[in-house]
Amino acid sequence: GTIVTAYYEFPSKHHFSEYERWFVSLLETSEPMVIFLQPGTRWVDYAIKRRGHAATLVVLIPLPELVMSRSMSDAFWQEQNE
Repeated sequence: GTIVTAYYEFPSKHHFSEYERWFVSLLETSEPMVIFLQPGTRWVDYAIKRRGHAATLVVLIPLPELVMSRSMSDAFWQEQNE
């Protein structure tokens, strides 16, 4: 199978350093991966450099353009931060 994931920094119930640890660990897997990232962030080069060992597609798309950003209400996102 292929892992599909995304890494965007925004307010969350978990501190960004936790997500950072999880993301770094996930990049070490050998499964094919599709990674959605915010263009221009440090994570673009970071992910590309650390995924040379496995098939990887990095998709650069701003957070507001993601379907989940447009289809979920503000109330939904506020609830996620609680």
